[in-house]
Amino acid sequence: MNNIPYLVTKMIKSLNSKKINYCHFKSNEHLDAALKADTDLDILFDFNQYKFVVEVLISLGFKKFNSAWFVNYPFIEDFIAINDGKIVHIHAHFKLTIGESKVKSYILPWDREVLENRIFIEDFGIY
Repeated sequence: MNNIPYLVTKMIKSLNSKKINYCHFKSNEHLDAALKADTDLDILFDFNQYKFVVEVLISLGFKKFNSAWFVNYPFIEDFIAINDGKIVHIHAHFKLTIGESKVKSYILPWDREVLENRIFIEDFGIY
């Protein structure tokens, strides 16, 4: 896991140790770039663990930011921190909100199934 900011590694270890139900679920072909903070991390979290997820991210130094109204979607929140000279941006998804770019018209009912069938990627230590 070369060039991964310390904060990203610490966040993943914290999520895993605290038994937070999560998985990186979008743009997985860019997972390496996302972990290096070259792009955002799209992480689906269990909606029932919302309070714990926010507590973990805030305790690590992330700040919650409100997106501009035209790209603000239900059940998706932005958390940002700076580490190792990089901006680490977490798109925290608490439901499967999807759709066209800048629209996100659908909230799919399969978030539970996605989280129940997540796969642990040994090379990166992330689901």
